[in-house]
Amino acid sequence: MLDLLRKSVLAGLGTAVVTKSKVRETMEKLVEQGKLSSDEAERFTQEMVDAGEKEMEELRSEMESTVRNAVSRLNLAQQEDMDDLRQRLENVEKRLEHLEQKPET
Repeated sequence: MLDLLRKSVLAGLGTAVVTKSKVRETMEKLVEQGKLSSDEAERFTQEMVDAGEKEMEELRSEMESTVRNAVSRLNLAQQEDMDDLRQRLENVEKRLEHLEQKPET
């Protein structure tokens, strides 16, 4: 599942880069044809880039939330659970070592 999400994000990033490139290319053609000024083309390109970045951030946030929810449903141990178990195991090992060192009577 995570691999699929990773591939989706990478595909989305690839699309964003291609789109940015295509927008610039299209704007340059319009400038060459005299249909837009350089300033207008640059402003439009920047608006498109900003909108694309915003959409990518929203997608990233949504995917992060989806992954977090999926992982929580898997009922995996959290770091604090592992730390607690590690501490309990260390305590048991110390008690066992102490018991093993007592002379038998």
